[in-house]
Amino acid sequence: MYFDDDAREQRKKRKLAQIAEREQEIEFKNKYKCKKSYTLEHLYGLNIPQGAECGVWICSKRLVMYYGAPITLFYSKIIKAEILDQTQFKKHYLDNATGAITGGMLFGAAGALLGGGTKTITESDKKYILAITYKSDDEIKYILFDVTANKVTAKNVIADINYRRTKIVENKKPKEKNL
Repeated sequence: MYFDDDAREQRKKRKLAQIAEREQEIEFKNKYKCKKSYTLEHLYGLNIPQGAECGVWICSKRLVMYYGAPITLFYSKIIKAEILDQTQFKKHYLDNATGAITGGMLFGAAGALLGGGTKTITESDKKYILAITYKSDDEIKYILFDVTANKVTAKNVIADINYRRTKIVENKKPKEKNL
């Protein structure tokens, strides 16, 4: 009974912590007028673990990355958002046992040696990365997310960022006066 009570108490504490974090997230989204949110796998550029699932929120004046706490990036600082593709080649070496048996049956020991060599197979693995380039303290920096599994989501994020960036740029232009 004692262990069941401890486990039950720990589950209750975890559940309450999750509820509190979710309420904080909703409060933050409302405060900054966040319109859309996505979940992406972080690769580089934020002070969070590589491979961590990170919330990416499209807000009115800023892009917010959320992993336990919000990390904000104003659209005016973003230089470019794009999808990069990275192709990785992997080589596999396979023993050709079937070739060795066939070569041995037809040509004896020499045929088994020739037919049983290793076979090289090259596979390509394509990875898609959402790259957000931004300026911080006169320095160019990058934030990278793995979007291999959800390329469509990445395209939506890019479209949202570009829309918000153009909206901000248009608002900063001086208005012409009619004479």
